[in-house]
Amino acid sequence: MPTHNAVQLQLRQRLANILARVGKIDKDLRLLHDQDSEERGNEIENDDVLERLDDMSRAEVARIRDALRRLEAGTYGLCSFCGQPIDAARLQAEPSTASCVACAQ
Repeated sequence: MPTHNAVQLQLRQRLANILARVGKIDKDLRLLHDQDSEERGNEIENDDVLERLDDMSRAEVARIRDALRRLEAGTYGLCSFCGQPIDAARLQAEPSTASCVACAQ
């Protein structure tokens, strides 16, 4: 299992990547729509997709920031619901997870 420092670095890198993506999405969403009605329809559909991506990205940002807080508090790797250790394979697959498999179900 990676050390807490390695996990923290991985989470901070992932956070920076997501925040960059969110910035690009926000920029794209602020663009003015074309006056051509057909093109405008496509742009509105694209905005819907971008808004869903933005929502998912912001949720992941929150999970990562929460994981970083747990690292600082010394509670990283413990389930936020039952307090039991989270399986190392689960943490490796999803470093920002806050729950063990049993509580996630």
